[in-house]
Amino acid sequence: MVKVSLRNDNRGVSVIFGTLMLILIVVTAASGLALMMSEMQKEEMERRSHIADVENEELKILYIDLEKSSTSTYWSSMNITILNLNVEDSYVTAISVNDRYAANYTADGERFNLSNRLLIPATRSKEVHLNFTSNFTTPLNISGEEPIRIGVITSLINSFERTFKPPTPIIHTGVEIEDLGVADRAVLVLAGSDSFDDGSVISWNWTLWDASNTVPPGNWSDTNNIARFEYSGKIVRVISNSSGSFKVRLTVKDDTEMEGTSKNITIPANPNFNPATNLNAEKSGNQIKSKIKDIEGKPVKGIAVNFLVLYDKYGNLTLNPWSNTTDENGEATTTVIEGNGTIRVLSGKLAYVDIAI
Repeated sequence: MVKVSLRNDNRGVSVIFGTLMLILIVVTAASGLALMMSEMQKEEMERRSHIADVENEELKILYIDLEKSSTSTYWSSMNITILNLNVEDSYVTAISVNDRYAANYTADGERFNLSNRLLIPATRSKEVHLNFTSNFTTPLNISGEEPIRIGVITSLINSFERTFKPPTPIIHTGVEIEDLGVADRAVLVLAGSDSFDDGSVISWNWTLWDASNTVPPGNWSDTNNIARFEYSGKIVRVISNSSGSFKVRLTVKDDTEMEGTSKNITIPANPNFNPATNLNAEKSGNQIKSKIKDIEGKPVKGIAVNFLVLYDKYGNLTLNPWSNTTDENGEATTTVIEGNGTIRVLSGKLAYVDIAI
């Protein structure tokens, strides 16, 4: 009979040990896999959260306030109001103006830059001040009639932009007739109502040049005798004491202080802008002399005067001419050829004068 020593038989132990080791390996692998999956899930959640933050971030550049000195054609500084429309805070890392990045800028008296980011609280706004000379590496020169493009970059690499454009002036001209009783006067009407802006137009300023006193009248090269006038308002009625011609220009300003200026518009001469209002006539020898003046008592050239026979004593009253036009002195004359009677001197709506011959 063969004796078996259980004490020295290790076969069962080896199998058990191997099984335990296998279980340990499987458990360890499963734990590692679970940990790895947990980290992956965490990273995915963080990634999705970041994407959501990026997508939800929304800043709006509400408006700007520009400043410049009275002696400069360039803006000196600007305030920008930035609104955070999101329910989470946002951080501004950079601000650009017309593709130039500011080295620094201020808000609430504190200086901000790339290393010190500006906090825009959720649902709140911040006003940022930029000096076009000191806040850029070299001065930023922007004239009053140039568009201004502002860019804001946040810590989430979002970019928000808005362009502010100068207002566009639109001129309409017209003439209204005003009855003075003795004459019809033409009134020049200047309208800038159709001028427009991306915000709102707040002022309309007109410049009018009068070339009636140049030599000859309407000679725009005679700059020494061109008169200049200034008016303001959306609609302006110009009552002139001259007949023109005129040139007019409109400058409009919007709520950001940006300006837009039109080209010069030429308005041709019109004698009715400064009509004749007074007629005098008298007999001198064998002549009847008439003189026509305007509302200021100045002689009016180019006005037709008619000489009509009101009474002809012998039926042979003769004049030459029966109609004439005033010269540069405002005078129109006719000569009595023969006869006796009464001549009525007429011109438009002016009060007539009867002359006995």
